Order: sequence, then structure tokens, then C-alpha cells
Amino acid sequence: MFTRCNALVFGLLVILTLPAGAETASDSGGPTAQFSWIGDVGEALRSTAADWPKAPAMDWELTTDLKPRFTYGPVVFLADTSWDIPMSPSLTPANVTMLVYEAYFRVTPTPGLDLTFGQKHYNLGVGQLVTVGDSINPVTGFFDQKTGFRGATAEWSPTSAASVSAALSTENNDLTGAGQVSLLLDALQLTGSLVADGPQGRTFNPALGTSYAVFGVILTGEVAAEFLPQGRVPSSASPGTWTAPSAWTQPAVSGTAGARYTFTIGDFDYTVAGQYLHWGQGWTTGETAAWNASGLTTRPGFPVRGQENAFLQLSAVSGTSIDISGLGVMDLQDQSVLAQGSAAWDPWDNVEFTLGFLVAEGTQGSTFAYLPQDAHLGITNATSRYQASFSTTYHF
Repeated sequence: MFTRCNALVFGLLVILTLPAGAETASDSGGPTAQFSWIGDVGEALRSTAADWPKAPAMDWELTTDLKPRFTYGPVVFLADTSWDIPMSPSLTPANVTMLVYEAYFRVTPTPGLDLTFGQKHYNLGVGQLVTVGDSINPVTGFFDQKTGFRGATAEWSPTSAASVSAALSTENNDLTGAGQVSLLLDALQLTGSLVADGPQGRTFNPALGTSYAVFGVILTGEVAAEFLPQGRVPSSASPGTWTAPSAWTQPAVSGTAGARYTFTIGDFDYTVAGQYLHWGQGWTTGETAAWNASGLTTRPGFPVRGQENAFLQLSAVSGTSIDISGLGVMDLQDQSVLAQGSAAWDPWDNVEFTLGFLVAEGTQGSTFAYLPQDAHLGITNATSRYQASFSTTYHF
């Protein structure tokens, strides 16, 4: 199987490594049109099983990530896309899937002012791994929250220490607005933000955040209050009946606190980051028990995590040749754990080999009894205990 796989990948590499840049000069001496693109192409072989003693299922996938860039004077077009071709062990292709992270125009009419139009991620808050005030950017998977919303943004930085930004989303045929003010006072950063929905009233989520650097450690904290909570909770009279809290009267208060430290030993740069999350719309231990006792098989909407959570992220990087990272998430109420690890090695220019591992460990009915669904990672159901993978990638 590897011989045929490598032959197909080699064919893709030949096509995608052809000259990818172009420049058109203006005869009148005006703006110059420039086009460039970067990306990668690769293959991934995965092994997934519902539990440790059970025989794993194998699948194979071709992937291509493309990031074109077009510039003409003050106008820039940027895109970030991912294309996946799932393959069966017999090399029978399935339907091609495409995920667009971002695709937008950026206009800089004057220095310090950036306007964007299209699909773009809007940076909110100061959270290390989770931002409780961000209710405008769609979440595409548990490990991937960078997909942008569709709409427009404006960011103005009158000085290097201050910025004001705003966003308007047109997702789901509704209008959602967001705004943020950020101040940088030496080692201290302060942010205030608000996300509010239009006629359909899906969110009203103000947040305050801060970060402070002390002795090389970056400390962060953030608090938010969702006044239109969407999370459902069980009725005390009937555990099988779930309703959302009353709007405006029962705001769901969330908060995070975290720290990040980067240091160097020898040829490696190490980063350690941790974050605690109280998710106001998460389930309490009692609510999780009520869900398990209800006998229902379909969760009543989000959230999929409990109220109290801990995150730990570790990485070790040596230049551009070795990158080892790990992420662990624990539901502090039921002690279930979700962990992700990877080790990447670049033995030659632009070529990367990666070993990956995903595992969930928890009792039946806990938050992380199994891996959460994430189509981009090949997890199409919520009954897998672990996934191991090996991938080869060529960057161009």
C-alpha cells in the first residue's frame, strides 16, 4: 500500500512545486500586482479503535493546504484552505472535503487602519487556549477554533500601545456585532470586548481580560458573562426535560486564568502553558448525572464539556527540524481526560514526518469517555477511544 500511496503523493508534489509566484508591473508607474502562495501536501495513515482491546480500523487520507496571497497597492487578498481526500485501505477515494479557514480582502487606506471583508478570524481576548468572550468565531472542531466568521472587520491602532477594533458578522442570515479596546502599558495588557447578536438575539457576551509579564512568565485572566445563554440544563422535576436558562435573568458567568513560560536549554526552546476554565454554560456534576440517568442517547445541544476544566500544553522545538508538542484537557468534575500529542521531524528542507496520538480516558457517560467528533481529524463519530497516525508532508 505504501508504494502506491507514495506514487500518488509524488505526482501531487511534482504539480504543486512548479513556480508559484507571479508579478505584473504597471507601465504607468502605479501599483504593482503581486501573487504568491504557500502551502503543503501530504498523506496521513490513521489507526482508530473504540477501546484498547479491540482491533483498530485503518484509513488513509491525502491532504493539501493552500494559502494564496494577492497584493495590489493597499489591497491584499489572503486565503487559508484545507483539502482532504479520504481513502479506504484499498485506495478507493471518497468525496473530497474542503475547509476554508479564512478568505478575505484587507484594505489599508491609511497607516494604522486595517479594513477586511470576507471570512476572517477576529482576535478577541487574551486567553491562552480558550477565550470565554469569543462568541463570534465559529468552532469547527475541538482542537481547531481558528475558522473565521463571514463579514467585515475594522482595526485602528492610533499608537503602538492602543487599538480599537470592531466586527460585523452575517452568519446564519443574522447580524452579530463585536468590538474590542486593547491597551498595552509596558508589561500589562488590558482588553474589553462585547459580542452582541441582532434580531435573533443569540448572544450578548461582554468580557474583560488582562495579561501581565513577570520574570518571563505571562499571566492571563479573563471573565465574561453570557446574558443569553444557550446551554440547556435538566428540569428538577424531570431529568429528561432540558431547557435553556431564562434570558437576561440568569447570565452564565465564565472565567479563565492561565500562565505561559518559554525558556531555552541547549538547542531546544521549551514552552509550558496551563489554563483553568470555568465554563458558565457547562454541565455541573449533578446535571451530568441527571443526563446519564435520563436514558437519552442524543445530547441536548451544547455544551459538550463540564463547568470546571484544566488545560496543559507543552512543546519543545529545535530550530526548524524537530517539533514535539502535547495538549491535555481534564474535566475536573468527572476526571475524564482528553490528550493529544505529536512529534514532527524535518530531515530535509520542506519535508516533514509526523507521529500523532489522540486518546480519551473516562468512565461511561463522562465528558471525555470517547474522542469528540472532529471531521478534520478523521473522527467522524464519538465512539473512538484513541487514534494513532503517521503522516508525511511537503511544504512549498
